[in-house]
Amino acid sequence: MPLAQGLFFALRAGLVISCKTLFQQLVGRYYGGLDRAIGLCINRLLKYLQQLKAQGLAIVIVLGLGYLF
Repeated sequence: MPLAQGLFFALRAGLVISCKTLFQQLVGRYYGGLDRAIGLCINRLLKYLQQLKAQGLAIVIVLGLGYLF
């Protein structure tokens, strides 16, 4: 993940970010609701954080709203 994208998450720590917002900011095009690109990226990031056993770093899935970083 490029540094600019990492900063996107860091600057919004503690806020729920919708899939639509993530998609538009990170992919750069309109999110129609059917694309699984964000979900797949979040899954990979979750696995990576688990491998690192990173303390204090978490992503929480907020059903119907988005992701909490």
